[in-house]
Amino acid sequence: MLRPEDRHDRSTRDTLNALKETGMVRVERRLKSGHQLWVLTEQGHKEAKGLLPRNVRISALCKQKYDTRGRAMTSTPPPSR
Repeated sequence: MLRPEDRHDRSTRDTLNALKETGMVRVERRLKSGHQLWVLTEQGHKEAKGLLPRNVRISALCKQKYDTRGRAMTSTPPPSR
């Protein structure tokens, strides 16, 4: 879901937070603009594939990475040029 023109879209934020609580999405990282980049979790990806028609393409799953202590790691943004 990409809605850069919405500065105060409470409905989208509430929906994403509700999906986060159920384990369907997670925050991948915060962008330079201050916005958060949300991605589907493995559970959310599986659910979306089951709900969407077969002719709708869904992006590849970005699995969460963990450090040696089992803590979730966040992606780092690519270096700016």
